Amino acid sequence: MTSDLNINGDSLVWFKSSLTAERGFCSTCGSNLFWSEFESNKTSIWAGTIDGPTGLKMTNQIHSESKGDYYELPDIPTIEQTQLR
Repeated sequence: MTSDLNINGDSLVWFKSSLTAERGFCSTCGSNLFWSEFESNKTSIWAGTIDGPTGLKMTNQIHSESKGDYYELPDIPTIEQTQLR
């Protein structure tokens, strides 16, 4: 939950990326760090921003229908955009 998220420092900047959500970026390097839907109590953290082993495993994927032909995706279920809410 967002209330459990503890962010140190002052380089985080939020950008309203759509009518329904915002993204958190590092104002120093521009890295995309967070995504949060307005009116939600959850904040998504980009797994690539975590240093060290995470133990995370992919179980689903989104937007696979729009991937470039140069990508080979894992054999895991795809969740349609309409099912994300």
